[in-house]
Amino acid sequence: MHWQLYVSFDEDVGRKTGNAAQNVSLMNKIALIVIKKNERKGSIKGKRKAVGWDNKLLCELLSMKYF
Repeated sequence: MHWQLYVSFDEDVGRKTGNAAQNVSLMNKIALIVIKKNERKGSIKGKRKAVGWDNKLLCELLSMKYF
């Protein structure tokens, strides 16, 4: 999981102070899980970009049932 976070989210880039590093790490892990559950073809990084560009896809991912 760490490698995927490092490659897809550039998690190790930049300095975060206080609780910011833990908060950003948690949000990245949640986002990675949500993106992996999506059945569309493509890389994690590509899906992440597509979600940033397409509000319909974003709504689709946020409305999925995960449990």
